[in-house]
Amino acid sequence: MVPTGTEPHDWEPSSHDMLELNNASALFYNGMGMESWIDKVKGSIGEDAVEYVELSEGIGDESMADPHIWLDPNNVMLMTDKIADTLCELDEENADYYRENADSFNGELKELDTAYRQTLEPYKGKSIVVSHEAYSYLCAEYGLVQTAVEGVIPESEPSPEQMKNIIDYINDNGIKYIFFEELLSPKVVQTIADETGAQLLELNPFEGLSQEDIDAGEDYISVMYDNLDNLKLALE
Repeated sequence: MVPTGTEPHDWEPSSHDMLELNNASALFYNGMGMESWIDKVKGSIGEDAVEYVELSEGIGDESMADPHIWLDPNNVMLMTDKIADTLCELDEENADYYRENADSFNGELKELDTAYRQTLEPYKGKSIVVSHEAYSYLCAEYGLVQTAVEGVIPESEPSPEQMKNIIDYINDNGIKYIFFEELLSPKVVQTIADETGAQLLELNPFEGLSQEDIDAGEDYISVMYDNLDNLKLALE
């Protein structure tokens, strides 16, 4: 539903989106506060008109404010199975097709997890500075420490005191790179980079690929491997 290249924290469904959803059999959504509009949709369309599938249910850690569960490939395997289960129930005739695709994708995810585990093992306990507090699950799974410039909602700009603390943290810990995101303004992190001499490096939370990226064949797997390359560069 969220258009390509759109920051999902800001998006709201239009009347046209609501009409399209009226004709849907299921709506898959992340949950954990990622979709601020979900209760509004349920209230408008009805709880029983569409099968609402909250992909984070039973997977996400409720003690974390961060909804970005998909940045741990192991969680994506569970989400994939949940999607496949729902599709098989809704379209039994094509169940084998959904299962085969899910198994194939989960095989790629297992390889991705292995690559992350092997590559990041030497850097366990090391810190990364990120523009947006989106990497809690990735860092928890692979033993990294996340220090965020902004909170879970990326529009929550840091106070002057927070800016000073982050600048001091970067200087005190010899941080060479600050991770930024393509869909967010780099203004704040650029200011910090100018103050500290750190360089900017992209870390993509996979919240919304641009159409150009999609046309170029980018997907979750390719983006996560690019992220791994940049993590290794920053941690060396």
